[in-house]
Amino acid sequence: MLQQSFFSILCSFLIFQSALLADIYVADLSSNSILVFKNSDRGDIAPIRTITSTLLFEPSGVYVHQGELYVSTGDGEILVFLETDNGIVSPQRTITSSTDWIEGITMYGDEIFIADTSNDAILVYNTTDIDFATPKREIDTQLLNPAGIDITNDEIFVVNENNITVYNLNDGSGINPKRTVTSSATGIAAPYGIVVDNSEIYLFNNSSVTVFPINSNGYTEPARSISGNATNLNGGALDDSFILNNELYVANSNSGSIIVFNKNATGDVAPIRDINATALNEPYDIYVTPSNANASLIMYLLN
Repeated sequence: MLQQSFFSILCSFLIFQSALLADIYVADLSSNSILVFKNSDRGDIAPIRTITSTLLFEPSGVYVHQGELYVSTGDGEILVFLETDNGIVSPQRTITSSTDWIEGITMYGDEIFIADTSNDAILVYNTTDIDFATPKREIDTQLLNPAGIDITNDEIFVVNENNITVYNLNDGSGINPKRTVTSSATGIAAPYGIVVDNSEIYLFNNSSVTVFPINSNGYTEPARSISGNATNLNGGALDDSFILNNELYVANSNSGSIIVFNKNATGDVAPIRDINATALNEPYDIYVTPSNANASLIMYLLN
């Protein structure tokens, strides 16, 4: 019993340390770069790494998958770098999509999903695609200026100009959403991004975060919202977010900052911490990676 308690405490400590050692990847739109910070960073601090490339134009999305860093751009390309890249580098490969602007990117299994705002569609590619690639399928029904996309439990959540549409993972052209979420003008106010966990949908409006139950359908009022002077969200374009270890990371492009809340926060609440580094010009998307070393050690101890 004592040994079991010791290992439980040790694993809890390592999980906590893993969160602190996580890396935050930030797609900074106006500086044409990817900035990397430590999760424990706060205030005006220099990034630990900066990734730039002659091909990196207006990075609009970022995602880390199996040691590779996928970056969507303002000219419709997906650049694939190594997760550990630093400085001026060339991508490992480039996927040229069929759109001229990618607003959001996410991945599920070995597939890449991008929000094609110009053509009101979600395009799906394989991670192995290269150069000029034809989407393996696309979702093109009941979408209007899709601004963000996330996937959980084999469901695709898309935030549009005035609603959320939800599709099955393998849906394609001409298939209607399985459900549509609408709300008041304060609940869904031309949002810029969306993130979903196992129980809730987080939308990022101009100066607030609104939260809906994951199974919402039809007209739904938010279960709660994060807004007010104490949040540091006022006057910000909240472009996208990420959830890790019960923390909600918000990219505020107007203020040039990354703001972190407890994911269960509600009302006019101060953030846990924020990164307002001078190097952040227009943070447009973020991805947070856990510490692989501690995660591996935890699995070893649990086995």
